[in-house]
This record gives sequence, structure tokens and C-alpha cells, in this order.
Amino acid sequence: MFPDIDNNLGITAVRKALDSRSSKFPSTDCIAEAVEICLRVNNCHFSEQNFEQKHGTVMGPKNTRSYLDLAIGIIDDKAKLEGSLKPLLWWRYRDDIFDLWTQGLPKLLEFTDYINSLYPTIKFELVYSDSFLHVLDLTLQTLHYITY
Repeated sequence: MFPDIDNNLGITAVRKALDSRSSKFPSTDCIAEAVEICLRVNNCHFSEQNFEQKHGTVMGPKNTRSYLDLAIGIIDDKAKLEGSLKPLLWWRYRDDIFDLWTQGLPKLLEFTDYINSLYPTIKFELVYSDSFLHVLDLTLQTLHYITY
């Protein structure tokens, strides 16, 4: 997913996080400019060839997970707070999302179309079931209890 984070989305997320700091030194503009330079001058040498990454960020640097978390956080906010359809629950760990949906399959498909329309380079794969779900290293299963 790291290469799919649009540079504009990433910079917007970094600015939002930096603006929330209590101490604004160094300035948000200064740090955002440094991030922009890193994104623009993003190259590597492999097999006697030089490559420049034009979109997104590489997966190797230590800061890429934080960068991903900030950028996807903007999508989290839109999924949870904006739009006409919202999940009952929305939990994310990196690029895995667990949500609970109570509005039926047609509305779930509509919501999936909505979140897939937010950024053209980021697409969510819908995996759903009425009885079980594999998420991260867990299998969750519903249990139907009968009350007498």
C-alpha cells in the first residue's frame, strides 16, 4: 500500500498532524517542505540501473509506516464521519480494516464504492460474511444463542 499513497494526500496528512502539535518548532511549512523534497527525490540503484519513484513512497525507510498511518487516517475520518453511509464500527491496523455493518449488503456495496472513490490510487477489497471473518491472524465467528 505504501507506493499507492498519493503524494498530495500524504503531504496533507503530514500538515494536519503537524498543525496539531502544541509546539510548532520547527514550523509545519519547514517539515512539510522536507517531506516534499524526500518524496520528489526518491531514487534507488538496483542491478546497475538508477530508478526514480514518481508516485508514493518506497517501503524501506523507517518513517513509511507513520506516513501511511497519517495518510490513511484521513480516509478513516471520511469513512467514519462523512458521506451518507457509515459503519457501526471501523477499526484499522495499518492497511487492514475491520468494520461492523448493520445496513444490509446493498448499502455495504454502496459504502465500499464510496470509500474506493475517495482516492484513485487506494482501493479497498471487500471481504464479508454473515458468519465468520478472517482479520489479521484471527478468525471471528458469530455464535447464535437461543433464548427460551
